[in-house]
Amino acid sequence: GRVKNDYELIKEDGTSIGRIKSIQADKESKTEAKAGEKVAISLDDPTIGRHIFENEVYYSAVPRRHALILQEKYKAHLTTPELELIDYIQRIIRK
Repeated sequence: GRVKNDYELIKEDGTSIGRIKSIQADKESKTEAKAGEKVAISLDDPTIGRHIFENEVYYSAVPRRHALILQEKYKAHLTTPELELIDYIQRIIRK
């Protein structure tokens, strides 16, 4: 997966924690971060220790319409783990 500026992040229970304002790696701004990269992310709303906590996992809230397009039109370009992640995120959002 990947995240970009302005993507909404959600917790595993579906709670929104805010939108990504900026992404940095090695003190340089980036427009996106890919799975496995270590980056710093600035969000617009949450407070550390109150809304978000160390070691929590967050997901980008892929809108249903976008998920369907990815699964139908671009399925051949996605890996099995990416397709499974899209399904998992959609289940989180439907809760």
